Amino acid sequence: MQIKLNLKRWVVFLTEVAVVFFMALGVIPREASLFLTGLLVFYFVFSPLKDSIWLFIASIPLFVALPIAENFDSMANWRLLLSVLFLVVFFKHKKWRISDWIPAFAGMTRRLYQFEYLTGVFFLISLLSLFNAQYFFAGFKKILFLVNIILLYINVQYKKN
Repeated sequence: MQIKLNLKRWVVFLTEVAVVFFMALGVIPREASLFLTGLLVFYFVFSPLKDSIWLFIASIPLFVALPIAENFDSMANWRLLLSVLFLVVFFKHKKWRISDWIPAFAGMTRRLYQFEYLTGVFFLISLLSLFNAQYFFAGFKKILFLVNIILLYINVQYKKN
């Protein structure tokens, strides 16, 4: 069996490892994470979807917070990168109809997995819990956080089908 080595993907990944390592040691400033995020966005836009998903998953332990404001590092770059990955599928692969994303609207072209049903039930219960929430916006923010990570599942499922 021949292993196909994608040199561009490995160069980007090793660049990411080096930048995160040197930022952690304090050798380079934390603003380098902005450069790194820009590099990854560029790679996601101009690379095949399979390579982009591979790089995203391999980068999970390396994701950093972006220094957007002074002493406020709460915007993790994975949230931005996952949104870019989703938009790449949406625009580049011209998935405009809801039936392209949710097979139930396409006459059940594929069987929905139990995980997908349970995820729907989970989000329904979490939305219903907001009616009794003491801090509505904090709860809504947590739900949006979970929706953001579900975009990875949607991208992987799209690529698989």
